[in-house]
Amino acid sequence: MNNIPQPAGANFSAYIVANVGSMENRGVEFSVSTQIIRKRELTWNLDFNATYNENKITNLTVVPGDQNYVGFPSGGIAGGIGGQFAFINSVGYSRNTFYLYKQVYDANGKPLEGVFVDQNGDGVINQDDLYRGKSSEPKVFFGLSSSLNYKRWNLGVVMRSSVGNYVYNNNYSQSGVQNQILGNNVLYNASTNYLTTGFKGNSQQLLSDYYIQNASFVRMDNANLSYDLGKIMKNSNVNLRLNASVQNVFVITKYTGLDPEVASGIDSNLYPRPRTFSLGLNFDF
Repeated sequence: MNNIPQPAGANFSAYIVANVGSMENRGVEFSVSTQIIRKRELTWNLDFNATYNENKITNLTVVPGDQNYVGFPSGGIAGGIGGQFAFINSVGYSRNTFYLYKQVYDANGKPLEGVFVDQNGDGVINQDDLYRGKSSEPKVFFGLSSSLNYKRWNLGVVMRSSVGNYVYNNNYSQSGVQNQILGNNVLYNASTNYLTTGFKGNSQQLLSDYYIQNASFVRMDNANLSYDLGKIMKNSNVNLRLNASVQNVFVITKYTGLDPEVASGIDSNLYPRPRTFSLGLNFDF
């Protein structure tokens, strides 16, 4: 579904909602399950999968191939005045493609507040200078699970990886400015990114590609260790198993926010994902 511009005066609205959108996904998948070790007291099972996917928007208008239709924005950014969006969805590009100003830096690599590349060379920085950059959609996914059994011991892990996805760090752009810290009647949350940029804060700076970060990651979702004590009583069918597990064991990433796994591509998260430890006793009847 898309809001399509229409001639003035038609149906008393400048837009109509039409079911005209289409998108193409292409990719390959690979998976393998194997038993690396198989002995009387030792077994090791390993499962691995990989997926490569590319998506491209193929149509957004009633008349296919309308060259005058730029696309529709999405991905609302917090902190500005009025509606500001990080993405544009356009024919020929991936969904959730970032549509922002190209940041200018000084000789030391420090971003200059409100200074962007004049893409069309007209001497004015406005909507015509926004450019299509990276996408928040990952290119490659990996998954791995392993189970190692030795006598009465069992160790299992589950891991995932996402490669090629980018995230707009809205915590940096909204909270990493001087206006968030000084001159307010109340104390607001502030980001340490202010110490890097020294930005005072303006709405145009929110649309800078400075806030786009590579959010590729490797995460271990779960690790579990258990020991089978066997029957707890003679002539009984009740078995006892001890187990310990950890959820959200670790994540490896270059992303500087709290968590690189942001489904929307706009990171406004103020709370980290918890790491959970569990101990348990299982009775099998």
